[in-house]
Amino acid sequence: MLELISFRKVEIRLNGTPPQQRMDQRRALLLTYLAETGKPQSRPKMAQILWPDAEIELANTRMRTLLSRMRKDGFEPYLHIDRQTLSLQNEAEIYFDLTELRKLIAEAETSTEEEVKVEKLLKADQLYQGQFLADIVEDDFPALADWTSSMQYEIEVQMIRAYNNLVPLLLKQDNIKTAVSVAQRLVILVPYEDEAQIIYLQALIADGSVAQAVRHLTHYRNTMREEFSEYSFSAALSTLEEQLTRPGRTVQLMAASESTPTTIRKVQSNQPHTFQFQLPQQVYSQPSTTRMSSASRLSGMTENRPALPDAYQSLFTNITEQRVLTERQRDLLILRSAHNMQSEHEWTQYVAEAQTTNLNDEEISRVRLDAEISGWSDAEMNLLKAVDQIQMQQKLLPETASALQKELGEAALLDLIHLVGMYMTLGTIRRTFLRLNHTIPQRTQLYNYSGSAQKSGTSMAAPHVAGAAAL
Repeated sequence: MLELISFRKVEIRLNGTPPQQRMDQRRALLLTYLAETGKPQSRPKMAQILWPDAEIELANTRMRTLLSRMRKDGFEPYLHIDRQTLSLQNEAEIYFDLTELRKLIAEAETSTEEEVKVEKLLKADQLYQGQFLADIVEDDFPALADWTSSMQYEIEVQMIRAYNNLVPLLLKQDNIKTAVSVAQRLVILVPYEDEAQIIYLQALIADGSVAQAVRHLTHYRNTMREEFSEYSFSAALSTLEEQLTRPGRTVQLMAASESTPTTIRKVQSNQPHTFQFQLPQQVYSQPSTTRMSSASRLSGMTENRPALPDAYQSLFTNITEQRVLTERQRDLLILRSAHNMQSEHEWTQYVAEAQTTNLNDEEISRVRLDAEISGWSDAEMNLLKAVDQIQMQQKLLPETASALQKELGEAALLDLIHLVGMYMTLGTIRRTFLRLNHTIPQRTQLYNYSGSAQKSGTSMAAPHVAGAAAL
């Protein structure tokens, strides 16, 4: 049995025990890359990736030496090697923790039983011990730096979604301590998100830790104002702050859909407050009552170009106020753009907003799938295809453009192109500044509520780019 452990500390185990010699980063990276890609890779290509500073012949020689040593160390049953390619074989005998994590999250999302959802998501949480390939030095393998960063971001997005879904279920099961622990890991992954803070505060309130909730909220506000000079709480977080800090008030945190029956919980504490709230059922349970423009996501990253947010605001306002595209059409375009660009903040924000008026949960899930999957009208299928074509080919195919012009008109077609282009730019800014400057905090970091963070080998994000990870 070959086991590949890729989270936080990379480890390779053969039949339950690590190989006797010290773990070789190139060996670990080769096996992990083959497992994740799931297809044969060119030997010369992998040699150049693993030895980027070596001449081609020397890199190929070193690859032969590495493969020879791996055979002697017992990896031969799991490697298929020919003169030109490398791949894994006997996949049934290979355990890859990333594959298992994805499987657990998928099973949780498709299950209709809450007990099963909780069980699967808790197992996924146990697997996720830290960033993917965290102890592999990216500078040593520059050809895989973007791949590694992209993988880390994708996995973190999956875990954010898993934690969003897990906390309400744990609260509903009265597993309060675990809910607090999971919610804390959520705010470590997304430290600059009001919605994540609300979920964490809900868990603290359920635990009766009201004073801690107040301290955390104060610390979060101070931190955000230091990072973003014009920051202010969302409407939901402002309401929660008011209720938490006024003695004698009842705190009632509503689920995203107030018409959905949910359990009412009364929380006892030694504070002069009475707390009562409905357990949240949606991912990010408090959608904004107003549409947030893209300019607000951009403002935290453009201190050297202060006019840019206003320019974006003007464009966004023009598109929305002219109402050439319907809100449903705009939501489909934005969600598809966010999915393609891996901009989970935009995805989450507009999921919450679309759920209130335009799209149901099943439709939102289908936005991530092939545009031609059954269920969309021809017009909406063409909207999704248009996003894909603009983002991947920088143009609309003639048949798509013709169909949209006929269905929507030329003005709407122009708005469509502008809107998708705007979110492409935002996604590019996020991915660029995430790669250059932003270090996502490890889950071992804990706020000490004294105005600073206890660090565990990783720095907090630089103030002028902190928003880049939240686009």
